[in-house]
This record gives sequence, C-alpha cells and structure tokens, in this order.
Amino acid sequence: MKKSMMLGGLVGFLLGTSLALFQGCPWSVVFWRASASALVCGLMLRWWMRQWLSGFRASQEAARLRTTAKN
Repeated sequence: MKKSMMLGGLVGFLLGTSLALFQGCPWSVVFWRASASALVCGLMLRWWMRQWLSGFRASQEAARLRTTAKN
C-alpha cells in the first residue's frame, strides 16, 4: 500500500507541476498545486489499490471454492 500511495503522490506532483507551469503560474502557486495534486492522487491510488486487491482476493477465494466443490 505504501508503494502505491508514494507512486500516486509522485505522479500527482509531476502532473500538478506540469499543468501549473503550462499555465504560467508563479513558483509559489506551482508548488501549492503540485502538493495538493500529490495528496489527491496518492489517496486515489491507495483507494483504487485496495479495491483491486479486495476483488483479487475475492476471485481467488471463489476459484478455491469452485475447486473444492468439484472434489
């Protein structure tokens, strides 16, 4: 989970920095927007990873139950 949140934060920071620089904002605004987008993207990727892992575990459990029901 930590790695996915750090990856999301990095992607968000880079995305926020690029978009703010593209808009021609001063550096204080660039840093503020990059920090905010790093937080949002990190939390979103953490949430998505939890959803993905719970679905993955559920599918593994269903497959295990199907194999044990066949035997």
